[in-house]
Order: sequence, then C-alpha cells, then structure tokens
Amino acid sequence: MHRLLRHVLRPHLAGAVLLLAHAVAGAASLSLQPTPLNVVPGAPFAVDLVVSGVGTAGAGSIGGFDLELSFDPAVLTLQSFALGGFLGQISQVEALDDSRLQAGTLQLTEVSLLPSAQLDALQPNSFSLATMHFVATSSTPVGGAQVSITRLWALGLANGTGLPVETVTLSGVTISAVPEGATLAMLLAGLAVVIGAASRPRRPARELVDEAGAVES
Repeated sequence: MHRLLRHVLRPHLAGAVLLLAHAVAGAASLSLQPTPLNVVPGAPFAVDLVVSGVGTAGAGSIGGFDLELSFDPAVLTLQSFALGGFLGQISQVEALDDSRLQAGTLQLTEVSLLPSAQLDALQPNSFSLATMHFVATSSTPVGGAQVSITRLWALGLANGTGLPVETVTLSGVTISAVPEGATLAMLLAGLAVVIGAASRPRRPARELVDEAGAVES
C-alpha cells in the first residue's frame, strides 16, 4: 500500500507550475514545533509536525503527504504518534494511513478521501499533520538532539495537484536536556556551600599562630 499511496501523492508538475504561477514563492512550510525544546530526561514530551502557508499561497487545502522524520534512537525514544485529523478521520475511513516506524526514522504517509470543499472548510492556514510523543534519555548531548524532516516525497493538494517539494521550507527541532528537580536541587545546594565558603571572612595568619601557641602551652 505504501507504494500505491506514494504514487497517488506524487506531484503532477505540470499542474503545480500553473498553480504556483499565482502563488507566493516558498510560502508553504513544514516545521517541527515547539523549537527550541528543553526537556527533563525520562519525562515524556510532544513534538508537532505543522504545515503552514499553503492557503496563503493560493494552493487550497492539503489532500495528502508522504515524508520521513529522523532522530537518534540512542538519545530519543519515540513512544507513539498520531495523525492530526485535518485530512479526515482514519477510523471513519475518511483518510488512509500508511505510516510506519523504523529504527531512528518515522515515515508519515496519509491520503484524504474527503472532497476538496470539505477539506477547505476543515483546514486552517496552519495546522498539525501529526504529533509525536518522545522520551529523552539521560545521554542526551549537551548541544541537544535533533529531530529532522529528512525527506519530503510529496505534499499533495486536495484539487489533485501537488506542490513541488523543492519549494517547501523544512524546519527541524533541537531538543536539549535540563537537570531533573532533585539533581538541580543538589547543584544549587553545592553552589550555595561554595559561595558561603568564599564569602566567609578569613582570619589573619598571626592570630592563627598565636592561637596555636596558646593551645600548646
């Protein structure tokens, strides 16, 4: 089914060129949000795949998409994902889903079966195509881990055409780990001890010598 859906979503370049003649160049974008994202290791967090600017470019509504997300499975665990519902409900056979998860990659593929007029009413100018639920491990690098849109095979429109993928702006997200509450409290307590020791007034060396002599006598 994956090959069939990809064939359905493949852009018809002739139609897309005519469509984009009245569009704003580069107006459509796919982004992972929020960014930047600070998370606590071991705690779940969500990342949204958001499409924007398609309606602004005069392209109409989204009828399907086929793309790939990549992440480092050594530092990020993908627990689950869900499609946004703006192409129709899978459970009601309003759309077809052929998404699949592999090691370090998530291929998201969905095709709507709804008419374009219904999709136009359903979709705002910016909306979530899918939501991914991750957990960061304690080995998340200091500079952050990346979740990226590494491939965009197709962004199909409800009118049967497709946007040329090279005109779509792609943006990933950087995920940085922050200390857990207990760890942060220990760090702050240690810092307070260091500051307290540094601010304590030092006694003159002569007083220490005189005191030591008094003890010996």
